[in-house]
Amino acid sequence: MITSIINPPFNSAPTGGSTCARPAATKRAQFTNRRFPQVLLSAGDSASHWGSCRKAPNVLYVWSGKESHLLAFVFALGAPEPWTRSWRGRAICVSGGTIRLVSSSPPDPLDFRTVQRAYDTVAEDYATHLPDTRAEAPLDLAMVDAFAEAVTSGGDPQVLDAGCGAGRMSRYLTGRGCLVQGVDLSSRMVAMARRDHRDLVFTVCSLTDLPYPDDRFAGVMLWYSIIHTPPAGQARIFAEATRVLRPGGHLLVGFQSGEGTRDLARAYRQFGHEIELQRHLYPADQVAAQLEAAGLREVCRLVRRAQGVERDDQAFLLAAQ
Repeated sequence: MITSIINPPFNSAPTGGSTCARPAATKRAQFTNRRFPQVLLSAGDSASHWGSCRKAPNVLYVWSGKESHLLAFVFALGAPEPWTRSWRGRAICVSGGTIRLVSSSPPDPLDFRTVQRAYDTVAEDYATHLPDTRAEAPLDLAMVDAFAEAVTSGGDPQVLDAGCGAGRMSRYLTGRGCLVQGVDLSSRMVAMARRDHRDLVFTVCSLTDLPYPDDRFAGVMLWYSIIHTPPAGQARIFAEATRVLRPGGHLLVGFQSGEGTRDLARAYRQFGHEIELQRHLYPADQVAAQLEAAGLREVCRLVRRAQGVERDDQAFLLAAQ
């Protein structure tokens, strides 16, 4: 394993506003002489810089030699080898003291292993700091209440909290007369849910492969459960949710409204976690189109402006089978 590095001099910060300054341009041979791990890059990136920074001394960063931007953060020093990580369409491999950064195939939009690892890592802190609905605005909860009322009016209020996390929204729905089962990709999140809500049932599974028969639930709630799935994977999420929804049932989805992605790693770094986690923003019209394509009919929607520490507008769509 690589246990230490000797940094070259630092100069101006790379483009993109990184807090870690870019190492000065230095020939590869000089790195070798200074006992740096060897870095082999794909064609077009033959000259490179790498080093750590004062704010994260145990993390190795790699910069492009042709462009002054951060190409990848690689790994925590001391990680056991062999070690592999996917980063922005490339594969980073560490073996025998050598780092190889190579082109990789396009990422699978339904490969949630990075998301699973992230939430397994932060689960306990997540459950501690977000145990209930304190993060929701009254308007947000009004949409959940409307969903619960629609579901309970049918006489058999079986609800799936799909992407339940530590179970806080499962508890909220239970308090409004719903019979809730929760599922989540993260086994550690499910462990927190079972610990804090012992009377409810929680299962570890992917939202793309729910362990339930067709027409099982009167309601399915995707409360910020689609945000870690890229656009190419959204259809599968909604198709599977619709499959387990009985005729006449209702689906509620909540998400950040907009376009593009947000890096969530910094938010968890304050709790001492180094993770990879992105969320996707979607316009409400785009999500509505996905619901329609899955065979659902939009009942109502709410899009509100960001409040407090929120960075983005929040959107909620209620649909029926």
